[in-house]
Amino acid sequence: MVDLDPERERSPRALLGSALADCAAEVAEGVLARLRDKGLLGDWQGDRELAETIARADVEATQVIGRWIETGQGASRQEMNRLKALGALIDQLSLSCLLQAYLTWRDVTIAVLEREAAAIGAGEALGAEVRSMVARSCDVALVRMAGEFDSERKRLRLRLAAEQQKLAHLALHDPLSGLANRRHLAQRLEEVLGHGEQVGLPVYFIDLDGFKAVNDVLGHESGDRLLRALASRLGGIVDPPGLAARVGGDEFVVLGSDADADDDEVDGFAEQLLAEVRRPFQFGGREILVSASLGITRASSQQRSQELLAEADKAMYLAKQRGGSRCERFEPEIGRFVSRGARLGQDLRAAIERGELAVVYQPIASLAAGGPLTMANVGSLEALARWHHPRLGPVPPSEFIPMAERSGLIPEIDNWMLNAATRQAASWREQGWLVGVAVNFSLGRVEECDLERSVRGALADSGLPGEALTLEITESRLIEDLDAALASLLALTEIGVRVAIDDFGVGYSSLSYLEALPIGSIKVDRSFIHGLSPRSQKFEVLGAIVDLAHTLDLSVVAEGVETEAELHLVQHLRCDEMQGHLLSPAVPRERIEELHAGSSTGGPVLSVG
Repeated sequence: MVDLDPERERSPRALLGSALADCAAEVAEGVLARLRDKGLLGDWQGDRELAETIARADVEATQVIGRWIETGQGASRQEMNRLKALGALIDQLSLSCLLQAYLTWRDVTIAVLEREAAAIGAGEALGAEVRSMVARSCDVALVRMAGEFDSERKRLRLRLAAEQQKLAHLALHDPLSGLANRRHLAQRLEEVLGHGEQVGLPVYFIDLDGFKAVNDVLGHESGDRLLRALASRLGGIVDPPGLAARVGGDEFVVLGSDADADDDEVDGFAEQLLAEVRRPFQFGGREILVSASLGITRASSQQRSQELLAEADKAMYLAKQRGGSRCERFEPEIGRFVSRGARLGQDLRAAIERGELAVVYQPIASLAAGGPLTMANVGSLEALARWHHPRLGPVPPSEFIPMAERSGLIPEIDNWMLNAATRQAASWREQGWLVGVAVNFSLGRVEECDLERSVRGALADSGLPGEALTLEITESRLIEDLDAALASLLALTEIGVRVAIDDFGVGYSSLSYLEALPIGSIKVDRSFIHGLSPRSQKFEVLGAIVDLAHTLDLSVVAEGVETEAELHLVQHLRCDEMQGHLLSPAVPRERIEELHAGSSTGGPVLSVG
């Protein structure tokens, strides 16, 4: 009896399907080659991972098609789940790019079928039949994919609308306390000051006495709980159309509701506010006592909101100078009293020349690689100014930076910082450490005509390439004159300088205007990160911010990461970079160099498991 060759007994169609399945890897290679020729896979970071994902999807799909031709058996549920998972991984492609990738796979698959049909001597009728089968199957899958994409687009549109409503609320409210924020307060003041009948409206500026001790002794979480509890108390005693706002760390402003109230009524309400602050706070069985200094002023005609707040602020400082836990009324003669603020304002003018200002650096680390977080993950450092007063000791930036802005000294400090930071970064690069540097620019500098000249001069003097410099700009004043900002920022980005929006989420908080500006990244304010948990509203809002930013091709930096739990959550939400005390606080140059030297020997700064 003669043995028969099983391959010769199989039908040409079965042989053709088997041959196609065997060529799955070749099909994937052909697809990637055509996609690269079309420019769909460029030389951007992550291209290799995307290409490998596309190749895996093409191999699996080709094998399924080959088996279907050979045996009539379609894809199993397990195979379909794998294909859907791979499809989700390549959602970095736009719809048009995804469509081209799909059609390219179909074309390459049919081309390989035609070649294999000729190789096994299949007739033209069989070749046409199989090509038609594959084409029809692909067309049906393509229609289904387009329908799923349209449904997803509608769902995202509804989600974006909801998230925009949340962001609109956050634009006017403080995320920690829920009270109005500084922008909301300024808007309300401008509204009421625009009416002549509001002359005499009382404004109360409240600053807690010794609040730093609460944070130092009990921790920031207890400090935040106290602020939230106080905000609830203040909001509960302010009658509409009055307003309670948190304008700083432990600073609150209460806008009165009655412009016709006499001085005794105004003073009485001020004492009521102080009494609410003095009333003990109960946390975990512990009683916490705090007090506050309060300044009072009343609106006059032809006055702007900033002037009104400045008057209340001066009265508050006078109350603090006189021992705190009291209120003072603003009078023009307040300027005669020498306060800490006045002394610092005078001394700040000579601080640069006396060498009292210094630069410290805080690492910004990439989260892309995962695994242990070390200085090897650090691609740039944020340069921050510090002031050590010869008599008063360290002066916090939260105190001297606003003072510099009010006194007009901030451009001088900005230029000094820019030159010092670029020189240091250039020195590190000469030593082989190719790290970038980020420098803060205060409000208003973007619109000034010398911004481009200052940056070009600093880069030329230091020798630092433009792409190694990032300018961090807060958003609230940036949007006041988009045309001026666009002209300045475009000129800088043309020489490679990168631009980031700092403290995102505490000001205007809208990503829509960023489409018009050459922004590369946003830095989410630390108030969104502190105390972050999967069940908090902040978690949902932060996720929406990251999704929207990535839609606009912006990277996201999470500021103020202090715990491993917060780090894991920002990684889960796909933040691109992190910055915070968990990795390193802002430290002098020498300490940064020690940390970098330690990472080069393999020692992790932080292990995240």
